[in-house]
Amino acid sequence: MDNIRSFDLIINIDLENDSENKIISVFSKALEEKGFKLSDGTVTLRNNRLSSIRVVDKYSGEELEMYAFSKTTGSKTFISVKIV
Repeated sequence: MDNIRSFDLIINIDLENDSENKIISVFSKALEEKGFKLSDGTVTLRNNRLSSIRVVDKYSGEELEMYAFSKTTGSKTFISVKIV
């Protein structure tokens, strides 16, 4: 557990009202800006819940486990991410 990385994202989605495809698209683009991509192209983010997500580090090719806590306020969603 010595190599835990964390970062925060604020993205323009509403987890309660936007389509799952829009959520996946916007979240995936935000992850790619941080150097990661979804390992299987799917993700389930829920408001006020912790999600476990498999990602691939774009630079090393290593598959990693990501934990993301999401909170929607208005049309913006704050996501706190920890990668182990």
